[in-house]
Amino acid sequence: MKKEYQFDVFISHSGKDEAIAIDVYNYLTSQGMRCWLDHFHIPPASQAYAQCIVCGIEESEKFLILYSKNVVGSSDIPNEINMAKDKPLYVFKLDDSPYGGEYKYYLSRPQYIKAYPNYKKHLPDLYAYLQTDPYAHASSGPNTPKPKKKWGWVVL
Repeated sequence: MKKEYQFDVFISHSGKDEAIAIDVYNYLTSQGMRCWLDHFHIPPASQAYAQCIVCGIEESEKFLILYSKNVVGSSDIPNEINMAKDKPLYVFKLDDSPYGGEYKYYLSRPQYIKAYPNYKKHLPDLYAYLQTDPYAHASSGPNTPKPKKKWGWVVL
């Protein structure tokens, strides 16, 4: 039985990219997606900040990371990625920062949406990307038809 999630996607980001995260959240929710974002789902001055993050990840079907130079070196992002290791991982790359360090294992796959230099222009692409399997073969995409099975008779 498939688990029912409260949210379609958890949005992970650096605090320095909060304005971008809010724009991404607003766009995706305007398209009908149920998104979790700390700005809207953690009460101000909450002492249960970490627990709210854990619940947000557990109650989200997919994990989206807004990847930028601000994420590299973050102490919280590796924990979030680790908690979401069983979820489909989507990457919205905000700048040309290379993957590296503690993220190499999780972000070694080349599938991501390039969002720079103007991330707002790429929001429709991000929405379409979130509708796909991020680990599917690179030649597949949201508009790629699935191959039909061929059936036939063999007469002996």
